[in-house]
Amino acid sequence: MSSFNLTINDALNSDLFKSARVLAGEKGLDKNIKWTHIIETDDFDDLLNGGELVLTTGTGLSLESSLNTYERLIDKHVAGICIEIGHHFTKLPAEIKQFADEHHFPVIAFEEVVKFVDITQHLHTHIIDQHHQMLHEISELTQAFTELSLSPNGILKILQKLNNQFQSYALFMTDEAKAYYYPPEGKAFNESLASYVQNHRNANVFENIITIDDKKFALSPVNVVGQIWDIYVFRLLKHLQTNFYLLC
Repeated sequence: MSSFNLTINDALNSDLFKSARVLAGEKGLDKNIKWTHIIETDDFDDLLNGGELVLTTGTGLSLESSLNTYERLIDKHVAGICIEIGHHFTKLPAEIKQFADEHHFPVIAFEEVVKFVDITQHLHTHIIDQHHQMLHEISELTQAFTELSLSPNGILKILQKLNNQFQSYALFMTDEAKAYYYPPEGKAFNESLASYVQNHRNANVFENIITIDDKKFALSPVNVVGQIWDIYVFRLLKHLQTNFYLLC
């Protein structure tokens, strides 16, 4: 299955980041980048949704003196920040470096002048291309599921297809509390998942992601006339993007 993640490490491997140096937060370089955002103002809280790689020259920000700036960025779940060294930023104080390291928050410095427009265009193009590829794969899966659902033992064949696609456990919970699972080892999760489904079915409300015994599962209810009849369940693996499961 294709990978739909763009990490900070991936960005650093681009030629556009050849003058970049990681100042702090190296343990957070595997964070996914959802988008980029250029910030040159201290009033940025309402401009961020989370997952952004922030680009800045430091204008309007107190990046050498204000720990609170980094606290706010982390509170907004920003992926990391890239700062161009120049008039507004020359070095990262030890206190801020320690804080960023503790929170696995990447702080990256450009040691040469760079064109932020080139970086945003490059990363956004990559993200959009990934999104289009994801939609294409989902369309192909949907067609395959439709064909399999009309064949004998269709449910089991769909679960086998899901397992082959995601290399993960797949289960199907019916309204009669009957469960199908593939591979057979998925039976180990059946009782806990069945209990969750039974407790929430009457409310007709399910969380998209649940955690059972420190293992994450994605739930995809089958809705018929506004009512949840059956539920597909996938074991979430760390290297697969959650949004791909939810779109399925």
